Amino acid sequence: PQYDDGLPTRAQRHPGPRLMPKRQPEGLNKIGQRVVERYTEGLRYAANFRQRIDLLAPYIEPSRGNVQTSQAPGEALMSRMYDSEGISAADLAVRQMGSYLHGPGSLWHSVEDENPLVNKDDEGREWYEECRDIGLKQFTHGGFYPESYESDMDWIAFGTGLMRAEQNPQLTGREIFGFRGMRFAHHKAGRFIVYENGVGQVDESYVELRKTAKAAADLWGLANLPENVQNAYTNGKADNFRFIHGIYPRIQSEKMYGNKAMPWASCYVHYDTKQVVSEGGYDEFPDCVPRWTRCHGEPYGRGLGEIALNTLITLNAATKHDLEAMALRIKPALAQRHEAVIGPKRFSPWGVTIVRTAPGESVQNALAPIVSGIGNYSFSQVDAEKMQAMIRRIFYADMLQQLMALEGQQEMRVYVFQQKQNIVQKMLGPTYGRWEFEFGIPIVARVFNTLYRAKVFPPPPQIILELGGQPRVRFESPLARAQRMEEIDAMNQAMQDLTPIVQLQLNEWKMTGRQPAQWILDGYDFDKYRDAINQNRGVPAVATLPQKQIDVIRGSRAEAERQAQLGQELSQTAQGAGQIAPLVKALMPQAGTAAGAVA
Repeated sequence: PQYDDGLPTRAQRHPGPRLMPKRQPEGLNKIGQRVVERYTEGLRYAANFRQRIDLLAPYIEPSRGNVQTSQAPGEALMSRMYDSEGISAADLAVRQMGSYLHGPGSLWHSVEDENPLVNKDDEGREWYEECRDIGLKQFTHGGFYPESYESDMDWIAFGTGLMRAEQNPQLTGREIFGFRGMRFAHHKAGRFIVYENGVGQVDESYVELRKTAKAAADLWGLANLPENVQNAYTNGKADNFRFIHGIYPRIQSEKMYGNKAMPWASCYVHYDTKQVVSEGGYDEFPDCVPRWTRCHGEPYGRGLGEIALNTLITLNAATKHDLEAMALRIKPALAQRHEAVIGPKRFSPWGVTIVRTAPGESVQNALAPIVSGIGNYSFSQVDAEKMQAMIRRIFYADMLQQLMALEGQQEMRVYVFQQKQNIVQKMLGPTYGRWEFEFGIPIVARVFNTLYRAKVFPPPPQIILELGGQPRVRFESPLARAQRMEEIDAMNQAMQDLTPIVQLQLNEWKMTGRQPAQWILDGYDFDKYRDAINQNRGVPAVATLPQKQIDVIRGSRAEAERQAQLGQELSQTAQGAGQIAPLVKALMPQAGTAAGAVA
């Protein structure tokens, strides 16, 4: 099968006599030029976004900086930072929201069918749950959870994240036949270029890669690299070379065979020579690009860091002034009379400084600290605390910290904590909707389709084959369940409201011996009530019984009740017969005497 890994197949790496015709050099040159031109054009358009990331990064996540400038290995990232409140608040928001959306210790999503008949079938539901469990293992083994932290940081703080889901690369000399396992890779904000289609969805991306000659040869084969890269490989140099990986909808004229005929083209191009070093394809767009919020007409999002930027800059400057004022108070400036000090001034404990004074004159007149005019230090502290609180509110850190504090209080009732948690999660509801549409559904669908095509899943049951099952992603994260909890709360509240009426009808039945003509609960289908609770609570199919088995149990119970009622009727009949028998026996002699008299 043709696996959509975006990398050359084994036949492309090791040409044989049965190799299908290659693309002509003119066609490869045209593709290489197009990829580099689209990347360069995207850089020009994204210049303001990249500049803003460089401005935001030192205050929120220093590793995202130097997008437009080069950075020496090991260079300090926070040499001009005096306050870390923004970094702390962003880190807390990313970690907590990541655990709410796709925590590694939870079944944060499920897969069901678009056809409700399949979802009611026990075999169909169990097959989808087994596929979900297999997919969750791929999320774990493919490095999704550590990479998702980086992607969430870009999404929340900087506005745009990018996560790529594909198979593990095929390395030269270490080929793996068949399915190679999923691999999730995050690309940092400002280091990728995206384009939207006509409906505002990202369907084209370009990423610049820095690879040594050895790494490039492992990925794409030494023979496919430009001459200067081959020379660097031969000489054992560790220089980095620039490559552009472009993923875009493949035009009809470029389609050939195998993965070169797939809907999305995947081309690796050497930036300087515009030489295509690898060409492949994908069945779906492999990149998931969540955006926090968007301005009209902009393909890149804007995050919470944009809102907090002015406060972050002001707080950093205020903290710097505080430290300067603190230093002046600890080691104030000195006022010295001309030629009053003999020798060096000593500031060590018990240090002796020799000064020249007139008889009876105070030493303070010759050498004294300047303590006036330093400024209102306490006023600066108050302002800093206000700005820190504002930054925490912007990143929801204050609410998240309150929830974390409640988790440690054993006396806090579970119900109260859940209600507070639901309030926070409902506040994030609009943001969650965009995340689900641009990240959650695409990445789960991407993994599911890849595993299905690779035949990693077991064969689907007959009901799915007959009804043409269409998978649908359903999220089971705490945030998703919090939004669906409103349905369960509404049903439970309705039952509580109806309980007094039901009790009155039961009392009437006991007093009169007749059932009410109109039961208040006749308007409810409790089977659907049960199914709604199981679905919203995420109860697995293996813990429930199929409807056919439920019908058998109910039929057996009804038959047992019918037999019991029949036995009770027979017992009453026999008891009545036993009471009549003495009367018949008493009347029998009288009947005999009368008969003799007549005779």
